[in-house]
Amino acid sequence: MNTKPNHLTLKEFAARSPLSESTIRRYVRTRKIPSVQAAKGHLILIPSDALNTLGQENSKTLNQEPPTEVAPKRRSTPRWSS
Repeated sequence: MNTKPNHLTLKEFAARSPLSESTIRRYVRTRKIPSVQAAKGHLILIPSDALNTLGQENSKTLNQEPPTEVAPKRRSTPRWSS
C-alpha cells in the first residue's frame, strides 16, 4: 500500500522542498514544475514525484559556475554638457 499522496498542495510542496512558495509559483507558471489546477484555478496541486525531479535540477544548477558580472558602461562626458 502506498502511503504517500499522489499530489501535494503548494504549501505542502514548499514545506518539503528548499524553495519558497513564491519560487514554486513561478516554477509552476513557467512549467518547470508540473501542476494541476483544481477549483477554477484557485488550488494548485503538484505531483509528489516532482520533488525528485526538482532535486535533480537543483543539483545541476548548484554545480554550475555562477555567471560573471559585467560592469555597466559609463558615459565619457556628462549628459548636461552636450
